[in-house]
Amino acid sequence: MKILKIAAVALVFTHVVAIKYSLSWGQVPEIPHRFMGGIAQVTTGRNGKPVIYFNPATCRRLGPDVCAFFRAHEHAHIRLNHLNRPIAKRQAEAEADFYAAQTASPAAVSAARQWFQAGNGGSRIHGRSWQRADRLSGFGNATTTASSYGRRRSAQRPSGNRYRLFRR
Repeated sequence: MKILKIAAVALVFTHVVAIKYSLSWGQVPEIPHRFMGGIAQVTTGRNGKPVIYFNPATCRRLGPDVCAFFRAHEHAHIRLNHLNRPIAKRQAEAEADFYAAQTASPAAVSAARQWFQAGNGGSRIHGRSWQRADRLSGFGNATTTASSYGRRRSAQRPSGNRYRLFRR
């Protein structure tokens, strides 16, 4: 019986938290998922509508501003209709970064940029961390020179022609 009470309290808490987070962005539920890898993810729920899952422990560790940027990034996928139209994953991620940079608070964008500049948040699909930082600072210019990243980061850039984020 005690286990059922604990489960019921946890379920109610989860729904209250999800409702709290979803009010600021409209009708898309944001549900804490403590076992997910990463910070946040958007997917289609059982009812065919989008749902955003986020890792509350990771959000606590990174801070509310970084988490707010990633929530804005996931909302961008929904607003840009990435769940329902064919689009290259790398292009979708870059578009979501740009959209989030334009819609999130300045504090959230600044915190995310600093987090990317520290070498975090890069992946094969999302782009390297310096590319993501450039997207936030340049709004559409993912090829800018990032001299502030130091020699180590500059040495990782491809030589020759300017690096293209997407294939044509």
